[in-house]
Amino acid sequence: MGRGLNIVSWNVASWKTTVQQLDSRHASASERGLDAWLRSLGADVLCLQEVKLMSKDLYQDPKGLGTAPGGYETFWACNDGKGAQTRGLNGVGAYVRAGLVVRSSCVALGESDLNDEGRCLLLELRGGLVIVSVYVPNDGSSSSRVRYKLRFLDALVALLARERAAGKTVVLLGDLNLKTRPADNYWSHRRLDLAAIASAHHAGTLDQASLGLPAQPSWQTDERVAEEYAQLNTRALSLARALGEGLEAMQSALAKAEVRPHKTKNPANGECFDKFKLFVPVGCSDKWRAVGSAEETEAEARSGYNLTGCTISATGEDGMLAAYGHDELIEFSAPGEMYVGSVCEVAAAVLDLENENYGGAVWAHLAASVFVRKSTPRAISKRYEKLLVAGGGLVDSFAHVHPEAQERFTCWNQYTQQRFSNCGSRLDYILAPAELIRQPPPAEEQCALDSGDSVHHPYSAAAALAGSTASGRWRCVDFGGGGFVDGRVEDYSMHLRRGPHTGILYTPPQYSDHVAVSVVLEYEIDDVIDPLAEATTRSIGKNSDNN
Repeated sequence: MGRGLNIVSWNVASWKTTVQQLDSRHASASERGLDAWLRSLGADVLCLQEVKLMSKDLYQDPKGLGTAPGGYETFWACNDGKGAQTRGLNGVGAYVRAGLVVRSSCVALGESDLNDEGRCLLLELRGGLVIVSVYVPNDGSSSSRVRYKLRFLDALVALLARERAAGKTVVLLGDLNLKTRPADNYWSHRRLDLAAIASAHHAGTLDQASLGLPAQPSWQTDERVAEEYAQLNTRALSLARALGEGLEAMQSALAKAEVRPHKTKNPANGECFDKFKLFVPVGCSDKWRAVGSAEETEAEARSGYNLTGCTISATGEDGMLAAYGHDELIEFSAPGEMYVGSVCEVAAAVLDLENENYGGAVWAHLAASVFVRKSTPRAISKRYEKLLVAGGGLVDSFAHVHPEAQERFTCWNQYTQQRFSNCGSRLDYILAPAELIRQPPPAEEQCALDSGDSVHHPYSAAAALAGSTASGRWRCVDFGGGGFVDGRVEDYSMHLRRGPHTGILYTPPQYSDHVAVSVVLEYEIDDVIDPLAEATTRSIGKNSDNN
């Protein structure tokens, strides 16, 4: 078996900042930090998203941005301000072993307004492998951005289909800004269908079988764990029945909920802020209880606390639909659905659950039932499925190799410092043909996942927490001060210690709010590249292709 092709993808949230961190943390007396990091990473292809660079930056400061490292060619697609978004936002780039790329394009999507935001970069390698790196737009809160995202995804489907029709093998990777499975969200961020639970409860069909709770993982064989699972199943069913019985009471309370002014105080300097918080009535009493966090606006305080459903129009002012298909109304949540974390808070305030003592483990177990819905709108999920087909039957490489891994996320809310409790999402993917993905031997499959210094099973949630926090050494400074607690010198290289593998590289939190993902493909490159070749930089302009 050869070395294969090692591909890494990473949303860096500003390449300039990340390079400064790499230079600071990985330099030696004889080698620049970026060069040392690239050498230790060992990637044949490193794709970057959200680089936040303009074309002029690449020409004005090539040394500072590291655009010509030894042995690599670099490729860039920038947002120079021709599109709807502010110039310098978004942007994608790539570092590829010299001599490997035979074709590159930053205008592959075919429509100028889709290319102008610097969100897509196409690279064809020797042998006919096409890598498409993307930074997919967020849904946003306006119909125009939802419309733009649907058009972007449709253009991406067409691009993959064209490459396949030309006989190319396709890999799609990057920050897709969507979740393909409920498991790609922390349990409290999953959407629970309370209406379906209530319907089954009142029909008398709500039992453990209908909950569809997951079986005990194959890697957990301890009898004690089996007993704990049985208890969780029983408790989750009890909780589901309580929610089904109490849905009307929760709906009534949320209909009467009030947003009230709420002051917060910075404990570090005593500074006060005027914010808003949501309050719900408690039972038949005159008491009210706060739910959710203090927010900047009344709308934000209510966000996530409604059971009436949420749709947004994808039709523009010109009356034209966002894309082909019946997507005039994009359903973000159906009536009766709400995030599990929000349900937990409202149920605690409105329903008499005090004596039941449902803990986080029970709620998390229920959040793995068949009553959990995808948080990604159906219109967007449909396009994800089309991407898989258009690419010739692509699969999610991480889920393909590690299907039982729990709570392995790639992005966390940095403002609320969620990485340190591993309450995140998996937004970063490498989609490839299943036959190309190198399947590690069973003895190595689980060990490929970084678990910090944990002794827990690599597929467990405890191991995922240890991996994301370097076994607790990555910590935040108190909110009043901001920032992160410095780790040990060796902690900044922990993500480099495993060598090429399919999994997640837990880059330090100082580098980005995302971590990198990787895959090893059965694609031999030794005969077509010279690792010591001189580097060149191809800073691709908006109106040029390199064919």
